[in-house]
Amino acid sequence: MDSKELEKLAYLARLKIEPSERAGLTQSLQEVLHFIERLDFTENQTVEPLAHPLEVSQRLRSDQVDQADQSEQHQAIAPEIRNSFYIVPKVID
Repeated sequence: MDSKELEKLAYLARLKIEPSERAGLTQSLQEVLHFIERLDFTENQTVEPLAHPLEVSQRLRSDQVDQADQSEQHQAIAPEIRNSFYIVPKVID
């Protein structure tokens, strides 16, 4: 990574990089690229893909009905109902 490549990346990313930041940013990007190169040489053929880095599961509550069906009471006060569906005014053409 040199300053010309950094300028090109900054242009593509629409970033304004101050001249005083260029040397440090170039060094940081070189370290990142070096790290990525090192990853190419790691043995990962036997590693199973993960959905999450930690083996955790979501604790779920039991699926139990805790309220009585109140649909008839709600439909009794609705302005218009058809086949158990609430009819509302059309708002989009």
